[in-house]
This record gives sequence, C-alpha cells and structure tokens, in this order.
Amino acid sequence: MKRIVVATTIREGSSDDLIESTRARVFLDTARAFQAAQYTVVAVHIECTNSYLTEVSRFGVKLIPQRGTTMGVVRRQALCAAASEADVEFVFWTEPEKPHCAVVLQSITELGIPANQTLFFNRNSMSSYPKEQVCYYEFIRAVATSQLGFDFDYGFGPMLIHKSGLRQFVEYEGDYGDKWDAVLVPRLRLISSHLPFSVLPISFQNDKRLLQCEQGNARIIQKRLQQLNNVVPSMLSELTRLKRCVS
Repeated sequence: MKRIVVATTIREGSSDDLIESTRARVFLDTARAFQAAQYTVVAVHIECTNSYLTEVSRFGVKLIPQRGTTMGVVRRQALCAAASEADVEFVFWTEPEKPHCAVVLQSITELGIPANQTLFFNRNSMSSYPKEQVCYYEFIRAVATSQLGFDFDYGFGPMLIHKSGLRQFVEYEGDYGDKWDAVLVPRLRLISSHLPFSVLPISFQNDKRLLQCEQGNARIIQKRLQQLNNVVPSMLSELTRLKRCVS
C-alpha cells in the first residue's frame, strides 16, 4: 500500500475569538477522522495552549513548533516535515478545519491512486459553504478554467502530492506574497513541468460549524477579498511567466 502522510498547520488562538476557537475545535474532528482512517498527520503549530496540544496528540498527530511567520514558510515547513517521514510516497496537504478530507482521501485510496500522479480536486457542490465563500471559489474556478482550458477548482486547497512533484511546493520562494499563492502557484508549475497529475471530482462537505460562524461575518468577508487579490493576480502573472518561458 502506498504510504501517505497528511500535512497541515494549526493555531488555537484566543478562546474569545469565535472563529479561531471554532476552527480549533473542528481540527480535533479532523485529527480524529484521519486517525480512524489510519493516516499519520504532521501539524506545524503556533499559539496553542499545552492542554490543546495534549488533546491533539491523543489522536496521534505529530506536532512541530512553527518556524517563520509567513503563511508560505509555515506551509512549506509542514510539507517538508511530512515528506521526511519514512517511506512516504505521497503527502496530502489540507487546511486543518476539514474533517471530511479524511473521507475523501480514504475513498480515493480504496479506489486506487493512479501511478505517480499528483491529485487535485474539483468539488461537485459548494452548497455547504457561506454564500460569500462560494462567490470567491466560483470566480477563481472560472478564471482558472478559462486560462488553463480545463475545469479546475483552483482555489480548493487539499491535494495529494506525489513525491516527484513535492519540490515544486517546497522550493517555492513566495514570489507573489507568500500567502495563498504558496500552495496554489506551485500547482501551475507542476502542470507546466509535465509531471503527471489528475483532477478528480469529489463530493466535499464544509463543516456546519464554520458555515454558522463565518457566513455574513465582516472579518471573513474582508479575508475573501484579500484572498482574491492574492490568488487571481498571482495566477495570471505566473501563467504569463510560464508562457514566456516556453515561447
């Protein structure tokens, strides 16, 4: 059986912050689900109480203190840590607040993973997301699809990275701000490098607790705007750069 290790980052933050505390609780379900499916999880952590880390570790999560400050540096730290586990063939990247990813990954592995493929995912439905987030994802997907020529849910974070494609992610130098681009722009480079990849349709459910606390929240709406202003310009700029490289 192919060895898959899950990589993520966690932050408990303030218990007075509804969004942070909700995400921290949801990660406990993420960790529980991956443990039940018998996957090793490596999590880079910051701003977590000892009691929370103790609770997380009960689910077999390997905890690594965060180094660096940018989103990109931290995500690369998690990917590198997962890749350093023994006999790894794939690293599954996911954000921490996605318990349903364990179900997705288990169903994929049961069906069989194409040889040497990095897998990206297209969601069949986004009805479980806040309306503002749906608009964000659909806009990014429309832009990516028009530019790449195939349907690509570009903004959806989780992916299964084959070891042959990992360097595209861990060697990325944050050329476009080192935020959400840190795990998205390397996808374009992997595709351009002609490494094998597939885009699989999946049924994915956003956690109901996130829907309840994030829909209509002004801070989250501002975050979606920040994401758009990072993800779309970085995608277009990188595609232009890649076209120049091959012309």
